Amino acid sequence: MATRDRNKLKALVHYVCWKNDPADLGAIKLNKVLWVSDLWAYVERGAPITGEHYVKRQFGPVSPSVPGLVRELELAKHLVVRRRDYYGK
Repeated sequence: MATRDRNKLKALVHYVCWKNDPADLGAIKLNKVLWVSDLWAYVERGAPITGEHYVKRQFGPVSPSVPGLVRELELAKHLVVRRRDYYGK
């Protein structure tokens, strides 16, 4: 079983946010991209990138570590998080 690598997950979160249009990237898409990245790395190389544990949720797999990492990146001024209404939510 792969061990978790917090630094790799943090770097992957930063990379995904950098590569995507901010208007198209929300929490759900971020978590799905992270999960698919780990999945494909496992399929191709036999080991995931981050070794992160994902939890099944209504709109897809979620890593419990991501909110904390996003806050860390925001405090370090590597990310800007914008909250906006999305269909009244």
